[in-house]
Amino acid sequence: MTQKIKILIIFPLLSFKIFAQTPGLGVTDIDGNQYATVIIGTQEWMAENLKVSKYSNGDLIPNVTDDTQWSSLTTNAWSYFSNNNQYENPYGKLYNWYTAADQRNVCPTEWHVPTYDEWSTLINYLDPNANGGSVVPNTAGGKMKSTGLQFWNSPNIGATNESGFSGLPGGSRNFFGDGICYYINFYGLWWSSTDVTGIIAWSLRLNYSDGSAEKITNFDKSCGLSIRCVKDAVTGIETIQLPNKTLLKITDLLGRDTEFVPNTVQIYYYSDGSVAQEFSIE
Repeated sequence: MTQKIKILIIFPLLSFKIFAQTPGLGVTDIDGNQYATVIIGTQEWMAENLKVSKYSNGDLIPNVTDDTQWSSLTTNAWSYFSNNNQYENPYGKLYNWYTAADQRNVCPTEWHVPTYDEWSTLINYLDPNANGGSVVPNTAGGKMKSTGLQFWNSPNIGATNESGFSGLPGGSRNFFGDGICYYINFYGLWWSSTDVTGIIAWSLRLNYSDGSAEKITNFDKSCGLSIRCVKDAVTGIETIQLPNKTLLKITDLLGRDTEFVPNTVQIYYYSDGSVAQEFSIE
């Protein structure tokens, strides 16, 4: 009779995570726009920028096209980048903070504009040393950025999109207080619902020229930024039912992909981000 003894040794030398992209079920907004979603850690995020023109109760959000009017707004508004609807796919619409923070909810039902604490949870999951985007440089931004130069300006440093967030550089409106749109292809900028002062709110920035996710605290609420929605938490219940831990791949000690080999020390990579040395005796 053959005996098989499996000895599991947690591998202590690797300081990185393997992120297995886990698609969510998707979501549809009140306008009928459908969005891919992705589970990252214990959160489920839209994997696309918001495009909706109504709140979840059906109320219309004003489409403001005049630069001067936009620059002085203290009420809700959306626009296309440079008022050109060709930018909506794939960049979505731009919204001022008054829209993002409105209690009627710009996101689909059971979804919401993230607080900055929720952005911080995402960033810290991708890079535990990032302190919610307050410590720069960090590696979280590269793991959130879509890859290549189709949408991002060169060099799109650090972009791996290994989280599946698929961040895009939708630019901004009213960056300099003039109501004009700037920085498409250069920056991805997203609102949080969290206030800083009477005229400033927290936001997140991804940059074409580095791999950081950066916490921004100086954007005027009249700026037009992108919005990503996160799924509501359910009190007292695990928000995301994650799949069981599965084996992603096996490598030898030099990092080369291989199959299971008995009586050999090999490195096993699992879907929960863990990495282990395993040795089986047969």
